[in-house]
Amino acid sequence: VFDQIDQEPLGAASIGQAHRVVWQGRPAVVKVQYPDAAAMLRADFRCLELLLWLVSQDALAIMSQVRHQFATELDYESEANHLRELHAAFQVAPHFQGKVVLPEPIPELTSGHVIGMGYLEGSKLELALRTRLEALGVDLGKQGIGEWLAAQQRNGLSKNFSSQTDGAGRQMLESETEETRTTFPWNRLQGVFRLVGVDTVLWIARKLADMRS
Repeated sequence: VFDQIDQEPLGAASIGQAHRVVWQGRPAVVKVQYPDAAAMLRADFRCLELLLWLVSQDALAIMSQVRHQFATELDYESEANHLRELHAAFQVAPHFQGKVVLPEPIPELTSGHVIGMGYLEGSKLELALRTRLEALGVDLGKQGIGEWLAAQQRNGLSKNFSSQTDGAGRQMLESETEETRTTFPWNRLQGVFRLVGVDTVLWIARKLADMRS
């Protein structure tokens, strides 16, 4: 199928990875989903739901929404359709012509668990963002872009809460916070994860699931 395929992936995530290939003489990228990604995700969510059922059943509704969101990440066919629609839209949008480039979908390389697209030369997004931020005088230190953005978001939320809550507002916030702690013991759950680790918690949950079945 391919004239050449790089064994070292361009990038990898929890459910798949992307490889640069040469197809019919042109550079391209194939994004491949791991064969057991869907099964492993379903198994992990069953374990987490059982754990939440033991700790607080009120959180199961939230976990259901999270599970649905992760399920959409596994739908490569839908992702390929979105890429195709975005590529077509940006091609004719006057405000983006010559400014924004999206990879061209390759239908011949796209199937249920594989997405094929053209290869675009350039720096990785994280490197480009880091270079731009450092040029603006922002010192990221050893943090990754994701860690830095998360820290900025947390700091922004803290400032907003502290500036917007005073008097009765602060009392209401404290009351809601206390109610949240009462409804779902987040600190207790976080403490368990820190003490024994995520893998151990999932192992315990699987054992409990086996005992119930």
